[in-house]
Amino acid sequence: HQESHEEVLTLREQLTTFLGQTETFFVKFDQVCDLLMELSTFLTQTENRFQDLQKAYDTLNQDFLQVQQERNLLQTNSQARAI
Repeated sequence: HQESHEEVLTLREQLTTFLGQTETFFVKFDQVCDLLMELSTFLTQTENRFQDLQKAYDTLNQDFLQVQQERNLLQTNSQARAI
């Protein structure tokens, strides 16, 4: 009888330990999920910023090409006048 009582106590301790570890695991798992959500948000924001930068670069590039065309046109006109 004493042995079975001790076995029950041992099993109870093991179960308590296991439940504690399980709870700890789920708390950590929850933290990991929160971090992944934050990371996902950060990556989305970063992607949006890169898209904004790409748009700004494209606009600058178009402006630059337009200025180059106008400069070439002016040079052509001034050369034509010189002749």
